Amino acid sequence: MRKSYSFLIAACFACTTLSAQTLLIYDAEGSNDYTWYKSTNEDAPVEVYTNPKRDAVNSTAHCAGFLRMKDDPQHVSAGLGNLNIDISQYDSISFMVYKTIAGRVQLEINDVNGDKYWYNTADEDFIPGQWNKIGFSLADVKANIKIILIAPHNRMGTDDPNWKDEIMYFDQVEMYGDETSGIEGIDNDREIIRTELYSVSGKLLHTFHNTDISSILFNLSQGMYILKETDEQGCVSTRKMVVRK
Repeated sequence: MRKSYSFLIAACFACTTLSAQTLLIYDAEGSNDYTWYKSTNEDAPVEVYTNPKRDAVNSTAHCAGFLRMKDDPQHVSAGLGNLNIDISQYDSISFMVYKTIAGRVQLEINDVNGDKYWYNTADEDFIPGQWNKIGFSLADVKANIKIILIAPHNRMGTDDPNWKDEIMYFDQVEMYGDETSGIEGIDNDREIIRTELYSVSGKLLHTFHNTDISSILFNLSQGMYILKETDEQGCVSTRKMVVRK
């Protein structure tokens, strides 16, 4: 089956000014328009904590979190409801997660029609002990979004004899608009001499020098990636890329 690729310009340093539609849903440093709740107790708001490890992915002073206990259900999440996000305007989402134990991260989306969509990272894609930026394409969501649920650890604590209750942290929940529109000031004639392909967690996957990268892109799994491009003048631009099957 043919795959499609769409791009979102995230930043361009010392070259051009670019724009793209972004919806900031949560940022512990400033955006408090919404209150998140632990899914096992809707009367218990998710709290704001001091960032447990300020690093290159998340250098802000604060983040959100909740206590993940051994007897919690597998899919216990930070939940945000009563939304009505226009899915025609936004087709991908990203957020940051920090925890010290390995295991997949799950996102659940509920739309206004009651349909549910689940997205999971692979176990090996999450690096414990540092912030990971995680992204998913929402191309399969057909109606406006009503509920967002982020499960930082989609595993049963009772399955782990060494389990210790731990605060699961998350931050910077954003949705992105149509990546093929609203982009200005791009010089399509600039010669790219070096391209680096990263996962959304910041892991370098491939480096290309004056080569066609289409064959590598075709073999990528569905999801979000980051392309860092350097042209002959030393101008560096960064793009977020969504791969759809």
